[in-house]
Amino acid sequence: MRVTHTGSKTFIIRCRIDGRPEYKTLGKFPKLSVENAQKATQEFLSKLARGENPVQQKRDIKAEMTLDEGFALFMDKQVKPHRAIRTIEEYERMYKLHVGKLGNKRLTAITYQDIDRLHANIGKNRGKYIANRVVAVLQATYTWLAKKRHYSGENPAWGIERFKEESRDRFLQTDELPKFFDALANEDNITIRDYVLLSLMTGARKENILSMRWEDIDLTQEVWRIPNTKSQEPANIPLIPAALQTLIARRERITSEWVFPSRGKKGHLADPKRAWRKLLDRAGIENLRLHDLRRSMGSWQAINQTSLTVIAKSLGQKSTQAAAVYSRLNLDPVRESMEQAARSMMSFKDEPIDSNVTPLKKAGK
Repeated sequence: MRVTHTGSKTFIIRCRIDGRPEYKTLGKFPKLSVENAQKATQEFLSKLARGENPVQQKRDIKAEMTLDEGFALFMDKQVKPHRAIRTIEEYERMYKLHVGKLGNKRLTAITYQDIDRLHANIGKNRGKYIANRVVAVLQATYTWLAKKRHYSGENPAWGIERFKEESRDRFLQTDELPKFFDALANEDNITIRDYVLLSLMTGARKENILSMRWEDIDLTQEVWRIPNTKSQEPANIPLIPAALQTLIARRERITSEWVFPSRGKKGHLADPKRAWRKLLDRAGIENLRLHDLRRSMGSWQAINQTSLTVIAKSLGQKSTQAAAVYSRLNLDPVRESMEQAARSMMSFKDEPIDSNVTPLKKAGK
């Protein structure tokens, strides 16, 4: 028992481990009784006899990084160097919004039950899809930390039963197209109108449309080169007449490097959720997401008997089976298929959205 000049009494264990003096604080008297101090000492000595070092184990736990620190290291060393910007932003946004106080805990202090409760709470309050994504990110974080020897325990995210996700097959139907194009033609915000139309006529992902740059667009060759896609490879998207006319009209008005400039910190348009909802309300269309416009292009290509290979190429998708075909496939059948799909969809609108623009001629025509 150590007694200070103030009268404070503390039980300690003093011993040598591997020839080095070590100290272990058990607790203060009388909160810790003599009997309990003796029991704690016996447990400590038993661990030493088994070759364990309780003092070093405690040091290791104190030195161990928290989940916040582990995630930051995972992002800096693994995700940021190898993933697309939108993936990086998605990971950081999910972690910041949903992990919360759990991030302050040491890696080994987090249990399967902690992750399971987190998954259930997110699924209940924010949705099943995002709950599954958060668990996937945490699982990947622990896996990478263990691989790089930053962590030696079990992965608490392994074995979490994910929520069943229904595959979404929503796209613009025949009876919806007239209402959709009518609402789009009467959209007062030209930027939103052009953004939505380009989303439909290119079949590109939302993030790629939002961050579209003029330097990546060849109005003469009628091609948009997306430098960084979800597959981390560039993609060439044919600009069919409806998309080309919209871009030509914007080029005459826009001086920014961005096709859809904004005063926000990114410099370009952010996700226009509110404007999208208003447009759907005017059209009387329910349960349609911006991403469903991409699906609409692919679906209407399929309706027009387009091959899956051409559809995948037009949407900038990649699969191991079709990779060899993609490398040889030129844009002519892709362009023809997209134009046919666009004609099929736009045949349901009453008036042209903008017919005052004449597309540029291709070189050599």
